[in-house]
Amino acid sequence: MKFFVKVMRFFLGSISIYFWDAIVNGFLMSNLLPVHIRQFLLLMLGFKLKGVIYSGCVVQSRKLYIGKRSFVNRNCIIDNAGAFVKIGDEVAVGYGCSFLTTNHNYKNPMRRGGVVFHKPVIVGNRTWIGANVIILPGAVVGDGCVIAAGSVVKGILENDYLYAGNPAIPIKKLD
Repeated sequence: MKFFVKVMRFFLGSISIYFWDAIVNGFLMSNLLPVHIRQFLLLMLGFKLKGVIYSGCVVQSRKLYIGKRSFVNRNCIIDNAGAFVKIGDEVAVGYGCSFLTTNHNYKNPMRRGGVVFHKPVIVGNRTWIGANVIILPGAVVGDGCVIAAGSVVKGILENDYLYAGNPAIPIKKLD
């Protein structure tokens, strides 16, 4: 078993993004695998998962941590090729959410999609992220937050608030 793990880690560590997409995002994230087998295989490949990630998700690298009793629902995008994405304990991530760590410097008038830069995304414990939420590079979501469906998260969100909108703003303090 240890030999298999070493071979798979070497293989995935040295392959191009095309093979990563075929193996991880094509096969492992497909509906063909039951969720617990997916978790086992992802752990074998070096992912830091204590929670569950469902089918149809796109993950760009192993720079991902999902905490205990957390789940990432179907069809989510985790753009973590450039920076780490950390999802805390007991977090519920809704259908179709995006965690983005990559952006462009737009200040050059000759090329607005200029130099690429990366910032990590951190989601605190006991948070609920509604369907189709977009979390932008550098965002930090505090503990106990609720993010309404369709919101766009940027910056630092305080603990125990309901946030909604584009950009997400505090709607009310939660108990």
